[in-house]
Amino acid sequence: MDYVHDFRELRRSARRRLPGFAFDFIDGSAGREAAAARNVQAFADAEIHPDPLHPRARETRCALFNQSYAAPFGIAPMGGLGIIDGRADISIARAAAACDVPYVLSSVANTSLEDVARAAGRSPWLQLYCPQDRSLLFGLVDRAKDLGCPVLMLTVDMPMVGKRLRDIRNRLSIPFRWSARTVIDVVARPRWGLAQLVNGPLQFPNLRVPADDADDLATLMARQTGGIIDWELIATLRDRWPNALLIKGVQSASVARRAHQLGCDGVVVSNHGGRQLDGAAASLHSLSAVAAATRGGVTAIDSGLRCGEDVLKARLAGASVAFFGRPVAFAYAAGGQAAVEALLRILRHEYLCACVQAGEGSPDVQLLLRNELVPPAAS
Repeated sequence: MDYVHDFRELRRSARRRLPGFAFDFIDGSAGREAAAARNVQAFADAEIHPDPLHPRARETRCALFNQSYAAPFGIAPMGGLGIIDGRADISIARAAAACDVPYVLSSVANTSLEDVARAAGRSPWLQLYCPQDRSLLFGLVDRAKDLGCPVLMLTVDMPMVGKRLRDIRNRLSIPFRWSARTVIDVVARPRWGLAQLVNGPLQFPNLRVPADDADDLATLMARQTGGIIDWELIATLRDRWPNALLIKGVQSASVARRAHQLGCDGVVVSNHGGRQLDGAAASLHSLSAVAAATRGGVTAIDSGLRCGEDVLKARLAGASVAFFGRPVAFAYAAGGQAAVEALLRILRHEYLCACVQAGEGSPDVQLLLRNELVPPAAS
């Protein structure tokens, strides 16, 4: 599939296939979208200083929480992908299982945790928001525990929904608010419209917050994500959850250190793909300091990765594992599950190629980030 070889091609293909408001929901970010741009630019600007004489390792497998995966990258949690079609969550989970990489289901996915696990043949990692009704939170945690989900990923960077101007301008709502503009947009893409008719209105079965009375998308999301998260809640989750617990949305060493002291198994360095705070630092720029503060735990990263070489850059900066978001969503929009599988295979090949060329594993391989070499000990 030629259209999965490059992120820009994927994006163009997805744009052709999706109505404008659906494409904007995936592609858009907060405010002026500067944070999203910084995420990508940080990876583009980072330079690898290779060791051309180091023996070339050709194995990409990695171990995470006592499980072996084909590569040290996976699929980030993405809510609302039913806006592409109602099979998105299941199809992407199946693609991840077929390619043997971690898949993180969002708690605001449009498919239930149980249905995804059944369809994919394995329980996903679960990303957790804190709804305003905390009983919904603990109910979902208990469902994940009963299902044997290996990792719980509590997201802490969404106390309020970011101001996403594209969604506001499009008057995006769940259920959809039809206008002459959206009707024309959908008529031009009849396959998308047919898929939405077949699958029915979007639901959020994991937190079971009804969508039929939402004024707009931000209102619905606020009910699902606007609960108070503090260290007491994290300690409670640590006591209640028997498997690995990660804190997602961390960008400072002090927060990472506190999470580690409370018994969390790691953190995810993330600024939510730039979809929350437009002034947030690029995730890659925060990574090495956070990784140094969580020695002995897992440090993951998302936001801004676009190719397999970016995974190596993240690893050199201290990441244990990296997660892709928009590239996967665009691949699915462009060509369904087959396109996602093709993308994951390409990313793995790109990562392997970068490792071999750089001499990954040599202490002399370093990353130049913001004109400073990241110490090898951080990798």
